[in-house]
Amino acid sequence: MVALAENAWIGFVIFQIIATFTVAVLAINSFVSHKKSTWYAYWSSIIGWFLCFAIVLLIPVDIIEGDVIECRKAQEEGQQGLDCNPPFTYLPSTVLTIEWNILYWGTFALSWFVYPFLTSYWLAGDFTKFEKFFTSFKENIYIYVIMGVLGGSFLGFLTIKDDLTWDGVRQTVVLLANIYGLTIIILLMGYGLVDIPRYLFRKANRNTWLNIYCERISNLRKDKQSYEEKLTDNLKSVRLISEKISADNQLRPFVDVIISKCPPQYKANYRRIHDETFNERVTYDMLVDLHQKVMKHDHAFNRASILYERTTMKALNLQDIIASRASLSHTVLWSFKPPRTGRLVSFRNRLEWYWQTYLHTWFYRLMGVLCSVMSVVIVWCEVILPVSQIDLSPLSIIITQVPLTGVVKQFYAVVIVSYMATCAYTSLFKLQIWDYYMLVSHQQSDDNSIMFSANYLCRLAAPLSFNFLLLTKQKAPAFEAVMGKMQGLFEIGKVFIYVFPVFVVVFFLFTLFNGFQRIARSRCMKWLLGCWPIKKLHIQIPDKAAARIEGANILRQERDNKEAKATSSEPLTTMSSFSQTETHIAISTPPPRQTPVKQPARPSFNYGRTSSTYSSPNKPRYSALIDDDAV
Repeated sequence: MVALAENAWIGFVIFQIIATFTVAVLAINSFVSHKKSTWYAYWSSIIGWFLCFAIVLLIPVDIIEGDVIECRKAQEEGQQGLDCNPPFTYLPSTVLTIEWNILYWGTFALSWFVYPFLTSYWLAGDFTKFEKFFTSFKENIYIYVIMGVLGGSFLGFLTIKDDLTWDGVRQTVVLLANIYGLTIIILLMGYGLVDIPRYLFRKANRNTWLNIYCERISNLRKDKQSYEEKLTDNLKSVRLISEKISADNQLRPFVDVIISKCPPQYKANYRRIHDETFNERVTYDMLVDLHQKVMKHDHAFNRASILYERTTMKALNLQDIIASRASLSHTVLWSFKPPRTGRLVSFRNRLEWYWQTYLHTWFYRLMGVLCSVMSVVIVWCEVILPVSQIDLSPLSIIITQVPLTGVVKQFYAVVIVSYMATCAYTSLFKLQIWDYYMLVSHQQSDDNSIMFSANYLCRLAAPLSFNFLLLTKQKAPAFEAVMGKMQGLFEIGKVFIYVFPVFVVVFFLFTLFNGFQRIARSRCMKWLLGCWPIKKLHIQIPDKAAARIEGANILRQERDNKEAKATSSEPLTTMSSFSQTETHIAISTPPPRQTPVKQPARPSFNYGRTSSTYSSPNKPRYSALIDDDAV
């Protein structure tokens, strides 16, 4: 029995691995599909996400290890009445040290050496694996040479000046990497501490969320049309080059590869263009660039089309929910969903109605309040972090002053670390860098985006853990043994850990009062953007009010189209079609949806310029206004 108790930590380690790996796989699969993604992008991203999510369970265990060590030291000094028996979630210090070494140095190697090469390899438009590898190597080697020369010179200077040992060099590299990670944490967590509560409160208000859907629909329609035009131009170039390159030309195999990457409609509707010719000289580099553009724009067009369809259906369903608030039958009258069948249909319909009309709002409001309190507490702890004379941190007071048992203390730490990680990670997921990086749900993200997210998640894991230990004033022996302490190196680390929280607070307040939008809409910024010399980087400041009005009109057209399709067998008229372009590339309409069963007294929406109004006989009039200040 004693041996069994001593080896109980093995089961907990297995549980950690399985639980963290399951969460990582489920999270990855919400953004990409393992069937469409390349194997190296999919599995390398899972490994990166797995290592980053592991801190949620590893940091609390390390804190318990520190408490057990201090308790045993106190017992050795003669203190009586101390219970130093560790909980069942306790891990030996050697096991924790091994796990932290794998976590930190694994994420370090992935973020600085693996992901940059894999990303460049995937983005390369070359036609063979060797050429793609050479392109990736060439793009990254210049950066590593520059970093190596500058970093080596700096470390050489420190070695001569301060007589650094190998361990000192290692600590210096860790320090610089942590400073870089903490700088990113400032931006991401400062934004997420505001964005998560704001998202929950907006989600609680049905009218506000309908306005957001209308704005998204307008933007997605524009993106869809823009990518369609770009893809059309690319396919036109492919067709003209294909007609110019003969079968015995040495470039013909590369042209065939590009054609194989074109949408099926390209081959199904292949027609010659007699009034246009391709006068430029076709080169290998030109084909590489065209190959890359075809894959990029085809994926972007499919992504925009699917998101447009899904967002439209969500908005139509939300209109049905809003209109069904006054339903006398206490049933949500869905316009485009088949009725339920099976047992307890009436009870399930009524339960759905109560959730959608009442419980949903109060649930999200309660979650918004709880997250707001946690955000304020974390910001306050960041503010008073430089104050070391007296402990004013609520997080530290609760974890040190309240007599918590081992498991309860771990659960408390898991909740705080999880919320901090959620604020930082979701901010990274919502970040968009033009067409280069964009994480999209419903498995519409590309491999470059998922590897980019894994790259920066790996850089956030250790700094986030370090920030949590600072806020709670706890000791994690294994973490400190691997990471060292943020000091030394001309006291840069010691100063930085007390300076960076101030920037978290500044970024938090800047986000809270919509500082980015205010600056973007200022006259000075508009003048600067107008004078920007690089036309490709011109930033268009969206008009949210106009987008909401346009989205409401598009939603009305889509509802009319779907209602017409439900009563006839005629196909839906799409907003845009390749068949109308001069290249004669026709995109077939999506497969027809299941014909919805029309229910009695279904609500009808009459759209005006600024409102979507529900009117139905024998029911009160309800209006879901598009309020300019709602978003």
